[in-house]
Amino acid sequence: MFVPGDGEGVLAMEPGAPGVEGAPGVDEYEGLVLAAEQLLDGVDRALASLDDGTYGACEVCGDAVDDRVLDQDPLATRCSMHRIAGELSPGTSPSSSPRRSL
Repeated sequence: MFVPGDGEGVLAMEPGAPGVEGAPGVDEYEGLVLAAEQLLDGVDRALASLDDGTYGACEVCGDAVDDRVLDQDPLATRCSMHRIAGELSPGTSPSSSPRRSL
C-alpha cells in the first residue's frame, strides 16, 4: 500500500517511512520477523509431533515433558532435566550447577 500524495512511492509499512509514527527501525523489524519465523517453525514441529505420536516426549531422551510445562509452553520439546542441562554453559553438568526452581 502506497502513501498517497507523498511523491516518493514509499510503502506505508516500510520501517522509517515518512508520516508513520512509531515505525520500528530496520534492525527491530528484522528481529520481529526472525522471532515470528522461529515461532512458526516451533508450531510446525509441534504439529508434526502430534501427527507422528511423539508430542510431549523429550527430543533428547524420550521421557515425558511435564504437563505443567506443556500448559505454559505448548512448543516445549525437552523434559525438565534436559531443559536445565541445555541452559548450562558448555563444560558443566546439571549436578555441578546450582538448581533453579521451575
